[in-house]
Amino acid sequence: MWARRDIEAAKAIIRVFETGRPQPQYGAYAVLPDGAGLSFGAYQFTHASGSLHRVLARAIELNPATPLARWMGLLATRTPTALNQAARERELLATLQAESRQTYLQRAQEEVFETAYVQPAIEACAGSGYQLPLTLAVVLDSLVHGSYRTILRRVPAQPSERAWVRAYVLARRAWLATYRHPDRRRQDLLRRTVYRMDEFVKLIEAANWQLATPFAVRGQLITDELLAEQARLFEPAPHAPQPFESKNDGEDTTVNVNQYKPLLTSKTFWGVVLMLVGSIIPRVGVIDAQQLADASGLVLDAVGAVLAIYGRITARKVIDGVVSTGK
Repeated sequence: MWARRDIEAAKAIIRVFETGRPQPQYGAYAVLPDGAGLSFGAYQFTHASGSLHRVLARAIELNPATPLARWMGLLATRTPTALNQAARERELLATLQAESRQTYLQRAQEEVFETAYVQPAIEACAGSGYQLPLTLAVVLDSLVHGSYRTILRRVPAQPSERAWVRAYVLARRAWLATYRHPDRRRQDLLRRTVYRMDEFVKLIEAANWQLATPFAVRGQLITDELLAEQARLFEPAPHAPQPFESKNDGEDTTVNVNQYKPLLTSKTFWGVVLMLVGSIIPRVGVIDAQQLADASGLVLDAVGAVLAIYGRITARKVIDGVVSTGK
């Protein structure tokens, strides 16, 4: 469904948001006052979420002799003490940066990001029948940045994929701009990230739903050459770590995009209608009740019951106003 070029375009946008460059900055690191501890790599995997530990685990599988193995115990521990210790461990930071020049650690970052974030985003979009590359980028960004489910619940039913994307981006921007937290530093830090939604608004206003290249994000140009090079270097591997928490707020990433289903398209709804018709019409008196009960009433009841059961078994989306809790 999704072309590799579209996936790479979405990933390039995330890299700009996380490190300021569309080209992978595999050795980039930061320690911000957001409670995430050490953030590292092209997609800023964090200690607190467990994603950095996953990257190192995959790196060790690819290169058992890596000097990073000695830090696995520390990064597996996510207590405040461990987070502070790792953030101040200069030898760890130096080793991460040195090894980031090696293909094995670069590949580990790409593979973990694909399986833990990209694949859940693809499945969420596909579950709603959404196909636009910009939609994928918006959902992927929220899974990476965090609080996806929180914003999802605030977006009412929309008539189209493009309308949903617009509504979601505006709702997320409003939430980011007014975010409150007891720690003022964390509050201000997250509020400043409204730029992510502002960039998506620009793409929407430019009608660049296909992420046609070249296009700019925060002044950084994303080109076909860049996307083709990334696709060539890092084809997805069969190794598939399980999806884990969003790197910023510990939420489950496996949530469908379109949590709404028009009532009239629900198989269960029409099954119930048929059953009600079969039970009400004989009492109206327009048609001989006994004849209808003996013939069409029985048929309607049977068909309605089958449709009701079938509808609940096969329905992939939920009815208007009910939020999906994920797969």
